[in-house]
Amino acid sequence: YEYVQDKGYAIVNIDSNITSMRQLFLNAKSLTYMNVDNWDTSNVTDFYQCFAWAGALTQNIDFTKMNLSKVTIWHNAFAYAGFPRIDLSHISPTLTDGSKGLFSYGKAEYIDISGWTFTKTMGQLFSHAEQLKTVVLNNVTTTGVTDMGDMFRSCHNLKTIDVSSFNTSSVTTFQCMFHSCTSL
Repeated sequence: YEYVQDKGYAIVNIDSNITSMRQLFLNAKSLTYMNVDNWDTSNVTDFYQCFAWAGALTQNIDFTKMNLSKVTIWHNAFAYAGFPRIDLSHISPTLTDGSKGLFSYGKAEYIDISGWTFTKTMGQLFSHAEQLKTVVLNNVTTTGVTDMGDMFRSCHNLKTIDVSSFNTSSVTTFQCMFHSCTSL
């Protein structure tokens, strides 16, 4: 991939041979634009810190055009990222342990992960996403999840949240789940 730092854009060719996007844009702090229209992400399994700390990347990327159905590793994928809107409801991954801090400290105001399945942890999932106003969690499956600690910690702008689909029978820690959610 080519990243032209002084211009603030990236030219990236993702084809079906790519299986890992691990840390692809990690710390790309001056990146403000990218075109993802021709990316073939159909075989990507690893999204670990893909956009982490890319805080200047504030364009609305249509993630629904990306096939991310095989991704199993999501740790910190959007941590500190600048995207204002993240809609991943078009995929239904089953995450066994690869989601910690997925959206933490991000700038998103809207996140939709409807239909996702979590089987172990949801800890720090949205932690410190201070600009987050709307989280859509329709039909999110949480059977077997033991950790929901810090999930929404310091989501200051979050006014309502529907967690009615959550099965919390296996949860052993809710520690600070809604800590400092001052608008709830």
